Amino acid sequence: MDSQWEEPLATALQPLIDASPEAIFLMAPDGRILAANAAMGRRVHTRATELIGRNVFDLVDPQSAARRKAHVDTVLTTGRPVVFRDERLGISTEHHLHPVPDAAGRTAFVAVYARDVSGSGLIEEERLKNEAILRESQALAHVGGWEWDVARNRMYWTEETFNIHAVPPEERQQGSPDLIRRSVECYRPEDRDTIEAAFRACIEEGRAYDLEFPFTTFVGRRLWIRTTARPVWENGRVSKAVGNIMDITARKKSQALLEARVRLSELSLTMGTKALLGAFVDEAEALTGSRIGFVHFVDEDQTTLSLQTWSASTLAHFCTAAGEGLHYPVAQAGVWADALRQRKAVIHNDYAGLPHRRGLPPGHAPVVRELVVPIFQGGRIVAVFGVGNKDEDYDERDIELVSTLGGMAWDILSRAKSEEALRQSEEYLQAVFRVAPTGIGVVRNRVLTRVNERVCEMTGYSQEELLGQSARILYPSQADFDFVGREKYRQIREKGTGEVETSWQRKDGSVIDVLMASTPLDRSNLSVGVTFTALDITERKRIQAELVRANQDLSETTARARDLAAQSEAANKAKSEFLANMSHEIRTPLNGVLGMLQLIEKTDLDPEQRDYVRTAITSSTRLTRLLSDILDISRIESGKLVLSETEFEVSALKGSVLELFAPIARKKKLDLLFRLDPCVPRHLIGDETRLRQILFNLVGNAMKFTQRGAVSVEISPLLPRSASECRILLCVNDTGAGIPENRIKDIFEPFVQVDGSYVREHQGAGLGLSIVRRLVRMMRGELSLDSTLGEGTTICLSLPLRVPQGGKPAAQDGQAEECVQPACRIILAEDDEVNLWAGRKILEKLGHTVTPAANGQEVLEHLARQDFDLIFMDIQMPVMDGVEATRAIRQDKSLGVRSSIPIIAMTAYAMTGDREVFLAAGMNDYLAKPVQMDGIRQVIARVMGNVPRA
Repeated sequence: MDSQWEEPLATALQPLIDASPEAIFLMAPDGRILAANAAMGRRVHTRATELIGRNVFDLVDPQSAARRKAHVDTVLTTGRPVVFRDERLGISTEHHLHPVPDAAGRTAFVAVYARDVSGSGLIEEERLKNEAILRESQALAHVGGWEWDVARNRMYWTEETFNIHAVPPEERQQGSPDLIRRSVECYRPEDRDTIEAAFRACIEEGRAYDLEFPFTTFVGRRLWIRTTARPVWENGRVSKAVGNIMDITARKKSQALLEARVRLSELSLTMGTKALLGAFVDEAEALTGSRIGFVHFVDEDQTTLSLQTWSASTLAHFCTAAGEGLHYPVAQAGVWADALRQRKAVIHNDYAGLPHRRGLPPGHAPVVRELVVPIFQGGRIVAVFGVGNKDEDYDERDIELVSTLGGMAWDILSRAKSEEALRQSEEYLQAVFRVAPTGIGVVRNRVLTRVNERVCEMTGYSQEELLGQSARILYPSQADFDFVGREKYRQIREKGTGEVETSWQRKDGSVIDVLMASTPLDRSNLSVGVTFTALDITERKRIQAELVRANQDLSETTARARDLAAQSEAANKAKSEFLANMSHEIRTPLNGVLGMLQLIEKTDLDPEQRDYVRTAITSSTRLTRLLSDILDISRIESGKLVLSETEFEVSALKGSVLELFAPIARKKKLDLLFRLDPCVPRHLIGDETRLRQILFNLVGNAMKFTQRGAVSVEISPLLPRSASECRILLCVNDTGAGIPENRIKDIFEPFVQVDGSYVREHQGAGLGLSIVRRLVRMMRGELSLDSTLGEGTTICLSLPLRVPQGGKPAAQDGQAEECVQPACRIILAEDDEVNLWAGRKILEKLGHTVTPAANGQEVLEHLARQDFDLIFMDIQMPVMDGVEATRAIRQDKSLGVRSSIPIIAMTAYAMTGDREVFLAAGMNDYLAKPVQMDGIRQVIARVMGNVPRA
């Protein structure tokens, strides 16, 4: 059942079911109890209010639950009531299950009536009461039923069918030929042949039908109805036809309102304010069936109204009274201003009979009926929308229509405020542009409309020299320019983003190599513009070229080989130093970028701005992952990656995988399964971080290349080689694209992907599986792969781990509860202004109080003056660095208990051994930049959970 129906229906039915002395409850198709009376609560020894939301099948034993669920399924699939008895604890209970359909004819929920029939028969009074409840349920859903007996040539209607037709009580005679004739006349003449032909086909040929028509009741009220029918077969012939008739007027009005909103949204792009207001009034008039319409604005003082516009039909046919912009004091206005005085929608369905009306000015439209709706903004009435002269009385549905359209109209007039917010957001985005370590820009129709300072540094041009120019200015030749445009837009059309290596020509004529990634601002309309990032890869290309030349030289002579080996050793050392420096220098500004982006994401943004920010966060996160993968490969190849063996809980691996990849699986509509064999010990000893990295790479790779089906993970034990050892088998299986046999040997090599062409569908640098293979080797494990093209891939690895003393099988997969921490008083030590500003804002948004410090000396001064709960310490700072400041705090006896304050390293130093150095200096934990808001939250919870508050 649609959740928007559950609460109002349950609320409406509660008084009915409370009146019964026997147990009654309403349940959703999934078994959830929506409403229950006191008798039901007494039956299960629970207060009725506490039953709401519980599953009815949990209230009985499994066998009884299975039998009852079978009866409920029968009601849901057949749409017919079910009655059954059961015997429990010496008590015989009779259950009546009744389906209640929604406007589409599907069973929306089930009404259940249960009574004790031990030693007594079914009492007619209770049966009649149960039927009354069913009738009330059908009336609330506006669904009537009917049955045509073929043999008797006779029609039977339920009470709600009579109600929908508005048949007077004295004329409600079952099977009356005159009644059937008049019911056919409720349809428009042009529709009568259709409904009669459908009915004959159901009776004569056994064909069901489901139709929607305009409909006029016996008393002249216009509705939209949906009528359905299906045949009932007996002995090979249709013996009956049964069907429903549903009042779908509300749904039709909702559809019409939605279509009007779409039309008006399109008009808002081209129309001025006055014309657009007129269009809104015209739509309100048409949707409610009115003949006049108007809108007034309410002045700031709430005492004066000013006429803005009449509807087009009012001006053309009913009203000659001038008055655009005319002001009306509320105190002197007639009954049409009651909506402002009463602060709610007002309906006058008998205008002539109103005792307090003041009459109409000359030339004013005549008024028969009137609906006036106030439009609120922040508790203040800003406008009143009105319609009038509908053929029928106005009702709550009309109020909803006019209120919705009036609210939309006022939203347009609030555009100035949105534009101001846009300008503020633009300032934030400019800050991101300035600190980004990569070039960022926007092109529209291949003309540069925006570039950041990094683009200017890369090209030598100023922003004034680039903006408004064709992007051709960046390229050394027309061929390069054409290739980038052709390849970029081809990739964007195919997969939404584009990435290409090219060359840029600087202002001084020199040429640099660039890696460009592009994303459209609106994929459906590329003329809106494309944003790009540009990374200078000249040095990387130069090194690659040198390596190629070195390899060629190696084959020529052994002597040259020795020289090149020496150069290679020097290059490796330089590379390690370069990577360490690159890690620090890139992570520092990247931390600022991500921090600013996370702060922007928490502000009020329109959908387009939010897409910009999310795209930038995604790109920055991708750059971070690429940096980490490159560093890991470098560490492994240089032998500097050291495994750290600690005791860990195996079930935590399952929680980590499901937490990270479950949202991706839901988005791609994939099943994500994780089975942990109960024979695997609950705790093992090994490098948990690297084991989790292996799992994340394998599962992430499987999710990337699987479009339908499932990704499953299984951890099971293997025969150990010794009593202290536990060998585990870890398998990741997917139903994805599979790997061609001739490429299997290549996929574990760095920077290699199965699809290496420009049209490949999946992003990535091709480092994940290479890292997995190297880590498995370091952990003394073995790895195997089995793949069938088009069917999927399975990767299995066995790893030898150690069992701690007293290791037990994992009886449960529970995860530790997250510790909710109160607000902390925090010193944030950071010398980079952008990182300091971003970090401070993030911590404040997490509810903490932050005191900034530009160096270690300032940290000592703050700590000497007052109490704090926690310190986030950067490492590289002027005057006194973070390591020196930490040692000074730990050794300063004058600080008393403050010398043991928790200290967390938050630094761009992320190479092997950095963490250990900082922990050895006396710090409690470590975060590598760039940091995420969730990472900061988790490390605070982790540290403060182990250290008492001051």
